[in-house]
Amino acid sequence: EKLLECALDGGATDVEFEFGRDCNGSDGEEEPNHAIVKCEPPDLLGLVHTLKINGFSITQFEKQWVVKDEGSKTVLDAEGLKKFEKFFDTMEEDFDVSNVFHNALPPEDFH
Repeated sequence: EKLLECALDGGATDVEFEFGRDCNGSDGEEEPNHAIVKCEPPDLLGLVHTLKINGFSITQFEKQWVVKDEGSKTVLDAEGLKKFEKFFDTMEEDFDVSNVFHNALPPEDFH
């Protein structure tokens, strides 16, 4: 509850609590052991700062593109799919690229 309040005060738009194993190896079924906190990109650093000064441990933070509307995806034709696969492979091989996000869908007759 304290995390939720602090995150929202810091600019979060959503907080998802995750359950799982804690550091001691026991099942964390009753209490969440970590959370995913979402915010708008301009609010990221301020949110991280707010959480840290309020005693919360930050294990990872990053900007990530999230598809908000499933209707914004683009269906590729065969030629577009071929070009996209080449581009995607190039991005995967680049050591400076850690994540690739897209809204492309293969053609409906793709097997």
